Amino acid sequence: MIVYSCPYVPAELITAHGLKPCRLLPDSVTIKGPVDVIAGVCPYMRGFVNAACSLQGVRGIVMTTVCDQMRRGKDFVELRTCIPSFLMNIPSTWQTSEAMKLYLSELRRLGEFLEEVGGRVPAEGILWQVMSDYDGKREKLRGLKGVLSPKEYSRAIARFSKEPGEFTGEESCKGRKERGKRGIPVGLIGGPLTLSDFDLFDVLERFGGEVVLDGTESGERGLPAHFNRRLAGKGNPLEELADCYFGHIPDVFRRPNSELYKWLGHEIDSCGIGGMVLVRHAWCDKWHAEVQRMKEWLNVPLVDIELDGEASDARNTHRIQALMETLR
Repeated sequence: MIVYSCPYVPAELITAHGLKPCRLLPDSVTIKGPVDVIAGVCPYMRGFVNAACSLQGVRGIVMTTVCDQMRRGKDFVELRTCIPSFLMNIPSTWQTSEAMKLYLSELRRLGEFLEEVGGRVPAEGILWQVMSDYDGKREKLRGLKGVLSPKEYSRAIARFSKEPGEFTGEESCKGRKERGKRGIPVGLIGGPLTLSDFDLFDVLERFGGEVVLDGTESGERGLPAHFNRRLAGKGNPLEELADCYFGHIPDVFRRPNSELYKWLGHEIDSCGIGGMVLVRHAWCDKWHAEVQRMKEWLNVPLVDIELDGEASDARNTHRIQALMETLR
């Protein structure tokens, strides 16, 4: 099993090397492990690293330079465990061919790491096959939006990310119909959620809202684009994989991060969103720095809440309640 958190790590590459990908969302941040409760340490990074190290059968942990805290987490794994770890460099710039070449070189370096921890060199055509399989599964996953409740849909994304090889999508929607809107449409944007943070969906529903967009890193925004099936079996599959991930997943860390705003603007219009909730973990400087700009840019109200991996506290609940009262 190869454990990771960042959406820019392709599950297809791990599977093609004969290993099991696991994009892990920790249950909470309270799990004990190599990362202690230390001032300046992101609670999400602590929860992820400790949860990853507690799993059985982990052959490697992959972290990326998208997040400075995760970069620091690599040091904890390296110094306090015997689990092999890999730091993948993700360019913050994205508009040049050189940035794409760098990302491609990191995918090749990741492949070498996977071989070092027991993976096999993919046979010819295997990566195309895995890409086709996963692309079909993601299409089924996206089809669950509006069929499952917002909370169930986001949990389905989390389950797929953790065990993409086991996902079918059939049982989740069997016998269900389109739900229709049941509350004031709101959206989430921000960093990844822990499983305990899914209480946010319940809090919003309690005050008359319904999450029609999970734009958190662990939600819809973290899904790669469909790959071009006309290219299957032709050319270099790694280049197509790189484009689907690096070329299409919008994020706050990118420079410029204009694609994030374009994506968000499109989703707000298409989903009829009336208000946004920006969720960020303590010590997440990139999302914290973006709050004011996003408030000025959005044409809908936005409330900013800080998460610590525990159940929603009274302060965040009051902020959400105030937002919903504004939207009524």
